[in-house]
Amino acid sequence: MIQLLERSLSRLALISQGLDPVLDKHLSTLRKLLRSNSLNPLKVEAVLKALEHAISQMKRLRINRVLAGIWSNRLSKLAGQKIRKKPRQRSVKKRLGKSSNKFQV
Repeated sequence: MIQLLERSLSRLALISQGLDPVLDKHLSTLRKLLRSNSLNPLKVEAVLKALEHAISQMKRLRINRVLAGIWSNRLSKLAGQKIRKKPRQRSVKKRLGKSSNKFQV
């Protein structure tokens, strides 16, 4: 079971290489630890915690990029629309005049 876990972590670290510079540093450290003859569980745990933090940072950045893209798209659409200078509103007198005619005796 431990060997399967070590191989899986090592392969995961290898295929994840190049996604993020901070993540790459931790993945490289993890691969070195897994290849060493004397595996130190405390060191592996520390690297895995650092990896978890780096991955959560990547998620936040990705979400921010997606949101920025959505807002940029919306703003560019709005910029392409004609904006009316004056909103269409009937005057208060016209609105009151029409409604008050109904109640006059």
